[in-house]
Amino acid sequence: MYHFCNGVKAMRDAHEVGSFEEFAESFMRGDVFYGPYFQNLKSYWKRRDDANILLLRYEDLSKIIYVYRNIKDVCVSMYHFCNGVKAMRDAHEVGSFEEFAESFMRGDVFYGPYFQNLKSYWKRRDDANILLLRYEDLSKNPHQNVSKLATFLDRKLDVDQVNDIVRRTSFEEMKKLDDSYDTKTRGNEEFDESYRFIRSGQPEQWKSHFTPSLLNKMNSWIAENLSTEELANFDGS
Repeated sequence: MYHFCNGVKAMRDAHEVGSFEEFAESFMRGDVFYGPYFQNLKSYWKRRDDANILLLRYEDLSKIIYVYRNIKDVCVSMYHFCNGVKAMRDAHEVGSFEEFAESFMRGDVFYGPYFQNLKSYWKRRDDANILLLRYEDLSKNPHQNVSKLATFLDRKLDVDQVNDIVRRTSFEEMKKLDDSYDTKTRGNEEFDESYRFIRSGQPEQWKSHFTPSLLNKMNSWIAENLSTEELANFDGS
């Protein structure tokens, strides 16, 4: 947390980081951005079987939208994100794509083991307050999925509103916004100058990243994890 708060400007603005010793004292007092550590830990530990569900303490009030996608594309997307955001590179060494893919399969990445996270949501996919959306479906059938999302959020949209949302959230429109993003954030301590959040927008980017041997290893790892009862009928491999 010390390195994260030192590396991300918004964290430094939230509180004075100082030396590591000073930060450790603040950490023990609970005077850090995320509050008292053990208070936070206890609230999740008692629900440790669902440890990867965000906002568990507010589940009776909140609706959670979880977007999943082809697992190999998850690895590709996370690789580019970790390469472009300096705080991510500080959190762990990214290396080549092959090295990152190995770390991804081991769970040695910033967001932890992928399948542990996925399982905690997949088993709750029929819960009334959780909606799982597949990225490939969002790309292929945006109108249908915007309507599905509106229904989940108890919002009534007419045809024109759905069309407008689809247009505004298209890759082309989002790319324009990303390209016009405040240039002061490019090339500073947070982002590489060439980094773009809206990078490709196309499924199956993994085909241009994996060597045959790495692809075989990744496919075996995916098949092994999807063979569990917890991920029966999962459709995002």
